[in-house]
Amino acid sequence: MPSDESLEPLLAYVIQLFDDEILYAGHVARARQVGQTLHSLQTSTARLVRALQLLVDRRAGNRGASAALRQIHRQGLADPPDLHEGPAP
Repeated sequence: MPSDESLEPLLAYVIQLFDDEILYAGHVARARQVGQTLHSLQTSTARLVRALQLLVDRRAGNRGASAALRQIHRQGLADPPDLHEGPAP
């Protein structure tokens, strides 16, 4: 746990933020700029596409998942229908 003495500068700065509108507005402007550049929809989408592309390039996925599920499920259920065949008659 931090000591009271080590928290004094932080507390003083928080009080200063409440008392000084110009200082507060500067922090708000910087926070908005960071939000727009690092967390915009376009930036987040590009990061997601890059991450997924790495998985696609490595052909990562659920290879063998059906066999593993059949081994661990002991309810005696029939194999799940093949979804590529279309609906059951």
